[in-house]
Amino acid sequence: MRFTHSSTLRMAHAALSLSVVLCPLAPADVLSVESDKDNTMYEDAPGTNSNGSGSYIFTGFQASNGWVRRALLHFDLSSIPAGSTVNSVQLSLRVTQTVTGPDSYDLHRVTSDWGEAGSDAPGQEGGGTAAQDGDATWVSAFHPSTSWGQAGGDFVATMSATASVDAIGSTPVWSSAGMTADVQLWIDGAQPNFGWVLKHTDEIQTTLGAGKAKRFASREGTTPSQRPTLVVDFTPNAGGPGASFCSGDGSGTACPCGNSGGVGEGCANDTGSGALLSATGSNSLSADDLVLSASQLTPGPGLFFQGNNAINGSNGNAFGDGLRCAGGGVRRLEVQFANSANSFTTTTTISVSTAGATSAGQTKRYQYWYRDSGTSPCSSLFNLSNGYEITWSA
Repeated sequence: MRFTHSSTLRMAHAALSLSVVLCPLAPADVLSVESDKDNTMYEDAPGTNSNGSGSYIFTGFQASNGWVRRALLHFDLSSIPAGSTVNSVQLSLRVTQTVTGPDSYDLHRVTSDWGEAGSDAPGQEGGGTAAQDGDATWVSAFHPSTSWGQAGGDFVATMSATASVDAIGSTPVWSSAGMTADVQLWIDGAQPNFGWVLKHTDEIQTTLGAGKAKRFASREGTTPSQRPTLVVDFTPNAGGPGASFCSGDGSGTACPCGNSGGVGEGCANDTGSGALLSATGSNSLSADDLVLSASQLTPGPGLFFQGNNAINGSNGNAFGDGLRCAGGGVRRLEVQFANSANSFTTTTTISVSTAGATSAGQTKRYQYWYRDSGTSPCSSLFNLSNGYEITWSA
């Protein structure tokens, strides 16, 4: 909805409040799950030690020689239904040993798969032990045959979250918008779930003999309550005919000029919000009752269109002020106009399946491409909604 006056804003808030009363949102759900694999990468030359089945995982670096440790963590999130919206994420670990006071340790999203095999380091496990086949090490994602792209693991350089880790017996928690975005990517299938790596913020030994190593209970720890635990608060898909993808909310490809929209929306237009594409009815060809709706628009024309493919792995590519999400065999479906008379919202009036020449079993992607002739954030004067994906049935 386009807000131009405070009175309009008050009316919109009132309408929104009424719609929540009449059509309550799906209740949020919570998943609490222990890690299903974890391991430690030890930098110590030649970088082939591991601790796949050990009771502990490590991060930081040694006081004696500065060798770095990085912990790998993975959680099975397959029980979260596709199309769900992730509201918040919390990771908790139990500190079981430390050689330093409070310090910062960062989570980064891992971009390659890795292994946990049967290696089990002796004693306090701080130096690891010889890796078994399939273990992750400093040099290999799966020892000995599959190397990392870079020694120490393949991960996104920008951290997803950071937390201060202190004394033995404490349980630090990592929680951030970055972690929420990571899990949303995994749930949406926009990125494969390879978990996170936990590392010291700078991994630099500034004082001789000063280490920054921390030890945590692993999933094999003897006390279940101390094992790595991830808590995900999410809202299940309300049961629409398809699923949203390729949002301009920062969860995938960045919007062209930093003009991110809200969660699930397209990139922001001159209202400050992004266009939101949704659908009602069903995915049934025989019922032929599917209606596409675009809201939070600017005044002027726009085009509902259909594509066969989800561009760039469902992340989209920059196009105008927005992201192009649907492509391949593109079909123009219907031109519609948004203005104050329809509250800057518009819907299809045609048979979407007929106009798109769809068949049962086909998956099609939809988007709304519209003019933004006001103060266009990136000066392209056009923008797009998020993408919407439907698998058609008979």
